[in-house]
Amino acid sequence: MNISPPSDPFNTYNYYYDLLYHDKNYEKEAEYVTHLIKTINPNAVQLVDLGSGTGNYSKFLCRAGFKVTGIDRNEKMVAAANSKLIDGFDSVVDDITRFEIPQKFDAAISLFHVINYLTENDKILSCFAQVSKHLKPKSIFVFDVWYSPAVYSQLPQTRTKHVQDEHIEVTRRAQPIMNYEKNIIEVDYEMTIKNKFDGQEKILKEVHCLRHFSTPEIKFFAEVSGFKLIRSEEFLTAKVPGADTWGVCYILQKHD
Repeated sequence: MNISPPSDPFNTYNYYYDLLYHDKNYEKEAEYVTHLIKTINPNAVQLVDLGSGTGNYSKFLCRAGFKVTGIDRNEKMVAAANSKLIDGFDSVVDDITRFEIPQKFDAAISLFHVINYLTENDKILSCFAQVSKHLKPKSIFVFDVWYSPAVYSQLPQTRTKHVQDEHIEVTRRAQPIMNYEKNIIEVDYEMTIKNKFDGQEKILKEVHCLRHFSTPEIKFFAEVSGFKLIRSEEFLTAKVPGADTWGVCYILQKHD
C-alpha cells in the first residue's frame, strides 16, 4: 500500500473529483442560478465562473444560453474542463483573488463553496474587488457559502463516502476540526483508492481549510468592494436562512 503525504487542496484530489461528485445535481443547481441571473438581468449572456473546476456547472449554464469563462488555479482541473469541449465555455488557469481578463461580464458566479476557501479577509476583499472590476454596472455576483449560524448550531460531523466506477473504488473519510477563533473548519481528507484489476491500494491525504460566514460579514465585504447585498436565501430552496441552513446563496449587485 502506498501512502501519499498531505498536499495542497486539490493537488491530487482533482483526479477523483468527478467520480466523487457524480451524484451531485449540477443541472438543477445551474437552473437555480440561471433563474436568479435572468430574473435580475434577462439580457445577461457573458458569465465568469470563479473556481470553475472541471466545468460541471458551466456545461448546463452554456446550454441555457450563457457564454462562460471559467477561472481555476488548478491546471489539471482546467485541462479536464476544456477537454469536455463544452460549446460556449472556455477555462483559464488563474487565481480568483487576482485574475485579469480583458472583458466585462454580465454576471459572476462562484458555486459549491469556492468562496469558503478564502479564509483571510484580504483574500476575500481582493476577490470581490476583482469581480467588481470585471463586471458591468448593476451586474450581479452570485455565490454560496457555509453559513455560520448553522455551522455552530449543527456542528460538522465526520463523514465517509464510497464511490466506484469500472476501474477503481474510492473511500473518502472527511474529519472536520473547528477553529472557533478564525471561523474556519479544517477538513482532513483521507482517500483510499483501490484498483479493481490488481487489488492494489493507495492512500491520499489532504487538508482543506474552509471559512464559514455570517450575513453581516458578507454585507461588509460587499460594501467595501463596490457592491450592495440585495438578497440572501437558502441555496436551491430560496428559503430564509436559519440555524438549520448550512448553505446560503448571496446575491450582490455592483453599483452604477
